[in-house]
Amino acid sequence: MKSAIMPRAKTRCVYNAQTIVNVLSILAIMGATVWPALHLASWLADAGIFGSCREGNCAYGALIIGAPIIWAMLSALGILVWFRLRRGVAAHRKR
Repeated sequence: MKSAIMPRAKTRCVYNAQTIVNVLSILAIMGATVWPALHLASWLADAGIFGSCREGNCAYGALIIGAPIIWAMLSALGILVWFRLRRGVAAHRKR
Protein backbone atom coordinates (compact mmCIF):
# COMPACT_ATOMS: atom_id res chain seq x y z
CA MET A 1 0.00 0.00 0.00
CA LYS A 2 1.54 3.29 -1.11
CA SER A 3 1.25 6.44 0.91
CA ALA A 4 0.05 9.50 -0.97
CA ILE A 5 1.33 11.90 1.66
CA MET A 6 5.00 10.90 1.63
CA PRO A 7 6.09 8.86 -1.35
CA ARG A 8 9.04 6.58 -0.72
CA ALA A 9 12.29 8.13 -1.90
CA LYS A 10 14.47 6.10 -4.17
CA THR A 11 17.78 5.45 -2.47
CA ARG A 12 20.91 5.58 -4.53
CA CYS A 13 24.52 4.98 -3.61
CA VAL A 14 26.34 8.29 -3.84
CA TYR A 15 29.86 6.89 -3.88
CA ASN A 16 31.07 4.50 -6.50
CA ALA A 17 33.98 2.09 -6.16
CA GLN A 18 36.46 4.39 -7.91
CA THR A 19 35.78 7.19 -5.42
CA ILE A 20 36.30 4.84 -2.48
CA VAL A 21 39.56 3.53 -3.99
CA ASN A 22 40.79 7.09 -4.56
CA VAL A 23 40.00 8.18 -0.99
CA LEU A 24 41.66 5.09 0.50
CA SER A 25 44.68 5.57 -1.75
CA ILE A 26 45.05 9.22 -0.72
CA LEU A 27 44.86 8.24 2.96
CA ALA A 28 47.45 5.51 2.40
CA ILE A 29 49.77 7.93 0.60
CA MET A 30 49.43 10.49 3.37
CA GLY A 31 50.10 7.83 5.99
CA ALA A 32 53.08 6.46 4.12
CA THR A 33 54.75 9.86 3.76
CA VAL A 34 54.75 10.72 7.48
CA TRP A 35 57.81 8.62 8.34
CA PRO A 36 60.03 9.91 5.49
CA ALA A 37 58.98 13.49 6.24
CA LEU A 38 59.99 13.18 9.90
CA HIS A 39 63.34 11.64 8.99
CA LEU A 40 64.05 14.20 6.30
CA ALA A 41 63.19 17.03 8.71
CA SER A 42 65.52 15.59 11.36
CA TRP A 43 68.34 15.25 8.82
CA LEU A 44 67.82 18.86 7.72
CA ALA A 45 67.82 19.97 11.36
CA ASP A 46 71.13 18.19 11.93
CA ALA A 47 72.52 20.02 8.89
CA GLY A 48 71.56 23.35 10.47
CA ILE A 49 68.78 24.36 8.08
CA PHE A 50 66.44 25.31 10.95
CA GLY A 51 68.94 27.44 12.82
CA SER A 52 71.29 26.88 15.70
CA CYS A 53 71.09 23.60 17.57
CA ARG A 54 71.96 25.22 20.88
CA GLU A 55 70.02 23.40 23.61
CA GLY A 56 68.06 21.36 21.04
CA ASN A 57 66.13 24.25 19.52
CA CYS A 58 66.61 22.96 15.98
CA ALA A 59 64.56 19.87 16.85
CA TYR A 60 61.57 22.08 17.70
CA GLY A 61 61.92 23.92 14.41
CA ALA A 62 62.13 20.66 12.52
CA LEU A 63 59.11 19.21 14.28
CA ILE A 64 56.85 22.27 14.20
CA ILE A 65 57.83 23.90 10.91
CA GLY A 66 59.85 21.53 8.77
CA ALA A 67 58.05 18.20 9.13
CA PRO A 68 54.53 19.45 8.25
CA ILE A 69 55.79 21.33 5.20
CA ILE A 70 57.86 18.37 3.98
CA TRP A 71 54.94 16.01 4.72
CA ALA A 72 52.54 18.19 2.70
CA MET A 73 54.98 18.34 -0.22
CA LEU A 74 55.61 14.57 -0.21
CA SER A 75 51.88 13.86 0.09
CA ALA A 76 51.06 16.21 -2.78
CA LEU A 77 53.76 14.59 -4.91
CA GLY A 78 52.46 11.10 -4.09
CA ILE A 79 48.85 12.08 -4.84
CA LEU A 80 49.93 13.68 -8.12
CA VAL A 81 51.77 10.50 -9.13
CA TRP A 82 48.75 8.41 -8.11
CA PHE A 83 46.34 10.40 -10.26
CA ARG A 84 48.75 10.51 -13.20
CA LEU A 85 49.11 6.73 -13.00
CA ARG A 86 45.33 6.30 -12.77
CA ARG A 87 44.81 8.59 -15.75
CA GLY A 88 47.46 6.76 -17.75
CA VAL A 89 45.90 3.39 -16.98
CA ALA A 90 42.42 4.69 -17.86
CA ALA A 91 43.66 6.21 -21.12
CA HIS A 92 45.43 2.96 -21.98
CA ARG A 93 42.23 0.96 -21.39
CA LYS A 94 40.25 3.14 -23.82
CA ARG A 95 42.54 2.30 -26.74
